[in-house]
Amino acid sequence: MGEGSGVRSLVPWPAAADVDRILLDVAAKLLALEGIGLPGLAWALAERARPLVEAARTADWTAGDVPVLRAESQDEVTVCDAAGRPRPLRFRADRVDRTDAGLRFTDYKTGRPLSGAAKAEVRRRHFLDRVRAGTYLQAVAYLRAAGGEPALGRYLYLRPDAVERELAVTAGDRDFAAAFERATGAVLAAWDAGSFFPRVVDTAGRNEPVRCSYCPVAEACLRLDSGARNRLFSWTERAREPDRDLTAAEQAALAVWRLPAKETGAAAADEGEQA
Repeated sequence: MGEGSGVRSLVPWPAAADVDRILLDVAAKLLALEGIGLPGLAWALAERARPLVEAARTADWTAGDVPVLRAESQDEVTVCDAAGRPRPLRFRADRVDRTDAGLRFTDYKTGRPLSGAAKAEVRRRHFLDRVRAGTYLQAVAYLRAAGGEPALGRYLYLRPDAVERELAVTAGDRDFAAAFERATGAVLAAWDAGSFFPRVVDTAGRNEPVRCSYCPVAEACLRLDSGARNRLFSWTERAREPDRDLTAAEQAALAVWRLPAKETGAAAADEGEQA
């Protein structure tokens, strides 16, 4: 089943011995790429990955063979920038299935699920908030690749302790489509204008983004410079004043900066419904 193949294959789950062999082989190759040759580490890495692989089997293969269309699928869709010009957007899906309900695009996740809310409608809103913020765009992009066919784009969480494994959006969900278009339009405008800035504080001016704690180039950043952080936040607040005359580059930067901002009262509602 090669990349781009249009023929659906009923794919069975490998036998236990084959799973053992695949896990060990992939672990050894990854360690070799990193230049790590410690004896026994490949086995330990394979065992570390085993629960995640088992979660993938439980999620999709318990009912039988899966109708896989292609794996590690690289695709391209067209989006419009802020000026309405068509632009290419490339992405990859870990797996694409052709089910009786239509196409199903899967992106495997090994981290913590996006939302831990008990109610489905709250999880949906948390997902929509992330798309509006310009993150978690991949599942919505998948739907555009379906070419108008019924489709579902999903993140499948493989952590053994995940309560809700699937976070999905379907074709025809206008809220997600509108959020996707707004976010991609804003980002493309900032890219074209060269309006790049370090997001070292949130839009409320209080907290540092979590990703700063594990950024590989954090030592070269101004993240710990409170003066730089305050100047950036102060400019974004002044730029929102109605009498401000902003350049195109400043407008583009402000639009991207404001993508994660929540409406008044939304944060409090989130906390209550999360609980």
